[in-house]
Amino acid sequence: MSKEIKFEASKSTAIAVLHDARTELRTAADGGIELAEKLTGGLFRFVRKLNQRLDESSGKALDSVERALLESKKAREARREAKKAAKQIKRADKAA
Repeated sequence: MSKEIKFEASKSTAIAVLHDARTELRTAADGGIELAEKLTGGLFRFVRKLNQRLDESSGKALDSVERALLESKKAREARREAKKAAKQIKRADKAA
């Protein structure tokens, strides 16, 4: 084999190796992009679910606060009625 043929064979081998490296780098880059896409999608699903759960919890908390306020109002009204009844009983005792 002549030197020129050996040199051409070496260049072809080097180019073939570079093509193989390019293919592997492309595959690795595509895999990295896919991984990032899946992680991002998972993160968005997690945040969406977290938002839903926080919304449900805050809704329940607000409902509880509303019930407590209504019960407090009922208790004040009952106390007011009890005081009125006590005054009427005192008046009835004085009148008797």
